Amino acid sequence: MPPLIFTAMPTEHAHALQSGADDAYGRRPERMVSTGGGMPCRHCLDHIAEGADMLVVAYRPFPALQPYAETGPIFLHAEACPRYAATEVPPPILTTSPDFILRGYGADDRIVYGTGAVTLQENIVSRADELLARADIAYVHVRSAQQLLSVPDRPGLTDVSRLNSNPRSAAAGRAAVIAAALPSPTVRRRTAGSPGHAPHIPAPRQPPHW
Repeated sequence: MPPLIFTAMPTEHAHALQSGADDAYGRRPERMVSTGGGMPCRHCLDHIAEGADMLVVAYRPFPALQPYAETGPIFLHAEACPRYAATEVPPPILTTSPDFILRGYGADDRIVYGTGAVTLQENIVSRADELLARADIAYVHVRSAQQLLSVPDRPGLTDVSRLNSNPRSAAAGRAAVIAAALPSPTVRRRTAGSPGHAPHIPAPRQPPHW
């Protein structure tokens, strides 16, 4: 079975926002100081250390506007940081919470109903495997489940996905979709010979119509 791919947001998007480009709502990134503990950077997929400068921005990782193309808040290091590179290993931001929500999306970037479920941290890989075995699921978003428990809001961590080798799935040969603003990482399955590149998503620009 092809391995899972955990994908961060594109470097060109992160660098644009870190350089002051407008976010998805046409606003300049908000700058603040991390309080530590649950401030996940969506580019390096690690937590932003206490006392470090960080950005809060509205982000929409989907390639086109449609009813399921969610936009939501994410955190970024204020200064440039390396993009998460160990794509076949669950990133650090998926190790600090007891559970997460995994939800499947189709090749049309729309939610596949009935796939969302709170999943224990230790079951993320097996649940993603189960979902990505389906022909109608192209990738999986991982979201923070703690938001449902009335704890301080923490924007989604990263997106977990895998390139699906099922020939009936349009996900075959595609790389992981960037973590959505609300979700955590995206998970896909890598196919043999796949270059692992993410599909093109327009970079932040002015005006903010992504």
